[in-house]
Amino acid sequence: LHEKRYDDALRELQQANQRNPRNLCRIAEAYEGKGDLQKAKEFWTKAAHFNEMSSSYALVRNKAMRKLAER
Repeated sequence: LHEKRYDDALRELQQANQRNPRNLCRIAEAYEGKGDLQKAKEFWTKAAHFNEMSSSYALVRNKAMRKLAER
């Protein structure tokens, strides 16, 4: 993501643990970077409404909710 190689990032992230809300946010960021705002919104929504309690979730929920509010 940092290098703006969004397609490469998405390939890697699609193989990552989808039950980790940080990964869901990273996927959303990659889609945003590509300009695919619909897919980005889908993954921001998944991250914002992630229903497992974990420390990872607490760290990303606010970011995901802010991104959804921008839409």
